[in-house]
Amino acid sequence: MPAVAVRPDEEFRAVTRSVGERAVVTVCGEIDIDTGPLLQDALDEALAVCVAGIDVNFSHVTFCDCVGLTVLLRARADARQRGIGFGVCEVRIPSVRNLFTTTGTDTLLADRRAAA
Repeated sequence: MPAVAVRPDEEFRAVTRSVGERAVVTVCGEIDIDTGPLLQDALDEALAVCVAGIDVNFSHVTFCDCVGLTVLLRARADARQRGIGFGVCEVRIPSVRNLFTTTGTDTLLADRRAAA
């Protein structure tokens, strides 16, 4: 059964599921100072259970600020330290894509499996 981190008002959700040796974390809602810790918890859990990599699906993310970006970069660093792949995919909201592009983190957070 997938693990779910849900804010009491249910504006944010992170669902983690295993797909083979990878963990897929599907994130829904806004990522900000209030929900950043919930995303961190979900990514920490994914790091604990995956073997090959973590795919963070942003298809349902409606907002992400520097708090969310910091959480993603910290999780990426933790994954790399353990030899685990890490990528963010399905970034659909232009302001979120712009955050990644403007900060130069779009290439760091790119899904590398497609290139391999």
